[in-house]
Amino acid sequence: MDMGWLVPTVFWAAVVLIVALNVRARMAAERERQQTLRTLIERGQPLDADLVRQLLAGSTERKSPFALVVAGIVVAAFGLGLALLGVFIGQIDSEALLPLLGSGGLFFMVGVGLLVAALVQRRLQQASGPAPLEDIGHNGTDKP
Repeated sequence: MDMGWLVPTVFWAAVVLIVALNVRARMAAERERQQTLRTLIERGQPLDADLVRQLLAGSTERKSPFALVVAGIVVAAFGLGLALLGVFIGQIDSEALLPLLGSGGLFFMVGVGLLVAALVQRRLQQASGPAPLEDIGHNGTDKP
């Protein structure tokens, strides 16, 4: 009985499960933030800009402004390492050289793309500045 399909199937099922659990956790966190805001509004609690900013921080802001830079460096370094692996393995098996060089080049370019995205994001943020929340009134509307 040929079981060659089992490993790839389990691998992709694990990938789908991890992504689905991550999406579900993010949705639950967002639902909790919205419920907190609803509860505060229903109880007539004042909503100042700092409180709204803290509640919305998890859904609108990145945890680190350098996240794209770090990801770009890691992915580009992985691509270079994969290409280097191709050079070493290519000395043993010449058929492995080009696929590993191509894969390494692909990862390297994705890393470069992430670094360019970080640069563009930084320039856009400098040009536009942070989104103001001070205009939000005490009742959660745009009017004070």
